Amino acid sequence: MGPISPAKGPAPITLPMLQNLMKRDPLGYTDEFRRRYRHFQSVLALHREQPSADSKDMVASVSFISHVSPCYPEVARELPAQLASLLEEQHDTLDSNLRAALFQALVLLRNRGMLKALDLLQLCFRLFRCRSKVLRAKVIAHVLADLKLVNLKHKDVTLNRALQNYVITMLTDVSSSAAKYSLNVMIQMYRRGIWRDAKTVNVVAGALFCPHPKLRVAAIHFLLGAHDLAAGAADSDDEEAEQNKKARVDDLRGSLGRNGALVKTAVKKRKRALKRATRSAKSLEKDKEGDSGGNGNFAAIHLLHDPHTLAERLLSDVRKSNERFEVTGILAACVQASHELVPPDMLEPVVKTLVNHFVSDKSRPEVITLGLNTVRELCVRVPLCMDAALLADLIEYRKEKDRGVVSAARGLLQHYRDVMPELLPKKLRGRGTDVTMRPAAFGALAVAEGVDGAELLAAREARLAAKGVDVDHEAEQEWQSLASSASARPDISRLLTPKDFDRIRRLKHRQKEIASLRGAKRKRAESEMLDSDEEEEAEARRRGGAGIEGEAVDEKDIIGYQAKRAATREEKIANTLAGREGRAQFGRRQKKKTGGKSNEEKKKSKPFMMARNASKLKGKAMNKEANRIKAARRAKKMFRGALRKGDNRR
Repeated sequence: MGPISPAKGPAPITLPMLQNLMKRDPLGYTDEFRRRYRHFQSVLALHREQPSADSKDMVASVSFISHVSPCYPEVARELPAQLASLLEEQHDTLDSNLRAALFQALVLLRNRGMLKALDLLQLCFRLFRCRSKVLRAKVIAHVLADLKLVNLKHKDVTLNRALQNYVITMLTDVSSSAAKYSLNVMIQMYRRGIWRDAKTVNVVAGALFCPHPKLRVAAIHFLLGAHDLAAGAADSDDEEAEQNKKARVDDLRGSLGRNGALVKTAVKKRKRALKRATRSAKSLEKDKEGDSGGNGNFAAIHLLHDPHTLAERLLSDVRKSNERFEVTGILAACVQASHELVPPDMLEPVVKTLVNHFVSDKSRPEVITLGLNTVRELCVRVPLCMDAALLADLIEYRKEKDRGVVSAARGLLQHYRDVMPELLPKKLRGRGTDVTMRPAAFGALAVAEGVDGAELLAAREARLAAKGVDVDHEAEQEWQSLASSASARPDISRLLTPKDFDRIRRLKHRQKEIASLRGAKRKRAESEMLDSDEEEEAEARRRGGAGIEGEAVDEKDIIGYQAKRAATREEKIANTLAGREGRAQFGRRQKKKTGGKSNEEKKKSKPFMMARNASKLKGKAMNKEANRIKAARRAKKMFRGALRKGDNRR
């Protein structure tokens, strides 16, 4: 037998072990918790005096106390307030690990009911003043998740109203980061459909007049609908995720149906995976239905209480500012603000101002192009804002040498050929132009007696039916025809589907294109228009979709074509000097070498005993011997002289 080992004492109890025991038997460890809690209070007071001290033990103590204190709510009644005050007062001087542990402890206490949700959320907004990006990211993630959870089953109106009122005060905070993150929370809550009401929009609109420029920019982008693009992208991602999950469910069901001879373990595993995938797909569909129900999908700018006063205040701020204006952006906004309900008398001074300041012989070609394109876009929306004398002057710029100016002037000319040719000189109206064509007067209402362009659809269907082509109607199986006559209008005889409206739109566009043709060309074009089948329509749809009316005006549309000008001497010198940076004098710019030696460098240091057995050298030696034999044979065959006496050569 070997020597007997000495008896070991009981293992020391660690904090995780003690935490487990206290949760199992809270009453039996009350005295131990009181002792630990008093020790924690002393350590907490020490860290208040010395916030940069070593925090390794403090992090463990915070985690232990926060997990156990819900079992002793009377003893640890003041714990949430103490942790919150320490984190709020010294968040910049505390160690990063202790800072994260304190915030995690507060979240845990809120989940256990020892801290009110409103108190923690207000503290989170104040913690946005911290310089730590890591802590700010954790805080905003908790705020969004907690608010979504609170408003999941039903809206907590009291909490939402109190928090929105608190955010209003945070938007004017001295700390720009706190104000920016508070505004970001409001925008995210609106995007996710949790706070999608008028008060949220007006709180964000209040940031338009705060002292921080970044907040003003974010609020303007929010009201202009930039968040809708992100929401659309998120919706497309959700749809893709839903399709992937449904495909996963189908694959699992198919595998269970095909592989009937699988062992029990594999079948059970696949069934569990199928159950999880089905549950996930159902929850995603349920969330999507919950988000879409009860929340109107209105643009944020439509929920403003007094948009006119808001616009006037913004205009007064712009007039007082000394910053440079983005002229192209202002012109694009002017074009976007013009529509058919704006009186032409109000736009006439705008057009004349643009012409006087941009379109003149002394202006540069880029400026003239910008002015002509802006005038054209305004006239596209309100054609009656132009008079004949001014139009005659503008279209004369089509004779300029600059390509951008010529293109802009021709665009204006072509627009009035299509819309109001009577304003043009007779020689510029074009062949076959209807002079009586004129846009409707301002305020005139066009009462439609049916679907505009339905006769084109009827003519197309009659042409296809005469050729024996079957014309399918999607609503034919569900609805009976209201008219027995085959020549009845399709908008009266049946319910038109979205595909029919899309086809009518394309037929009207095609008819407008062939209106200027004459003779055989026009007849051939009309025949092709009526004979077009589904494949041609699909190809036309792929080539270019329908334009969206009312979409934002891009600045590139009014800038137009601009020729690339030659660089000046100063720009060439600056470009040359910039290319010389980071390289030696008269040296060539090379990348730093990475990796080991090249194969050629390795051959130089290769041992001879290894090199002589190389296949390349062996082949070279064999080639030498073969070439020597061939040369000898060739020399013998090509000898044509006479042998001397005594010469042994044969």
